[in-house]
Amino acid sequence: MTFAAALAAADSAARQHLGGAVIRYAPSIGAPVDVTGLFEAVYVRVDAGTPGVSTSGPVVWLKLADLPIDPDLDAGAIVTVNGTPYTVREAKKDGMGSVLLFLNEA
Repeated sequence: MTFAAALAAADSAARQHLGGAVIRYAPSIGAPVDVTGLFEAVYVRVDAGTPGVSTSGPVVWLKLADLPIDPDLDAGAIVTVNGTPYTVREAKKDGMGSVLLFLNEA
């Protein structure tokens, strides 16, 4: 097993251990895919540059390599979690191969 394959397997196992769920990512063009991700219904986002400003809402953390298209290039994607569809409000990449999708209930 290569180092990259071992790292990918460890990452997948960690996501499962942390409560990973099957997330359906449906791009605006192309077939939907089922991927493992971490979903949080009430994620609190604090704007560090503006004191006292925060927002909350649903988010999902996914690996970019699992998605059929870069979320920054697909404004019409639908993410379904536990039967509830969401639109992607914003995608924030972490620079290490993952993305945090800020969602709005569709």
